[in-house]
Amino acid sequence: YAFPGMIRHGHFDSAIFGTSTMMLLDPKLLDLKLDGRFGNFAMASATAWEQTEIIKFFSSHVRSPRTILIGIDVAWCSPTAPAAKLSSRPFPPWAYDDNPWNDYLHLIHIRSLIYSVRQLLTMVGRLRSEYRDDGYFQFVPDDNLYDPVRARAQIYLGLDDKAVATFPDAGNRPPDWTFPDLAMLSDTIDYLPAETRKVIIFVPYHGTN
Repeated sequence: YAFPGMIRHGHFDSAIFGTSTMMLLDPKLLDLKLDGRFGNFAMASATAWEQTEIIKFFSSHVRSPRTILIGIDVAWCSPTAPAAKLSSRPFPPWAYDDNPWNDYLHLIHIRSLIYSVRQLLTMVGRLRSEYRDDGYFQFVPDDNLYDPVRARAQIYLGLDDKAVATFPDAGNRPPDWTFPDLAMLSDTIDYLPAETRKVIIFVPYHGTN
């Protein structure tokens, strides 16, 4: 709900897109490393279609996008049929078009009212904003609290090294796994200006089942 306004009124020339696997990329660090003014517009549990809508919106409203980072994870990997357009989390398609009139229908929506109250409380200093102005949101504990022993136990289900070594690999994929949503990704990349630097990031998953 906040991203269209951030994109329209922000001063970004570069952006991060994806699901929660991309949300922890800090735009301030990328500004220094990749020479740009980054915004992080990744969304938890975003579908492939929702991500393409945001990417196209950014490209349409930002003059000469410099760098686009897109995270590829399970959201893009529906094997044989396109994934559902929308997830269980609310996504406002009406906010991503150029018709202002259909926005008025949603002003009295309970979610819009709640966010308006939260914004007011944040502006007067009564509520601390969870998100930075560049979209960054640290939804995990601070890195100083990282416990590698606990992390290993969580990842490997408490199994020892010998048992972990017996995990099967992914093997050959069935021939009918064509990942149709990747065609939508290709079309979205083609939608971006030719001079825009496009960085596709494969986000590794660890599976034990």
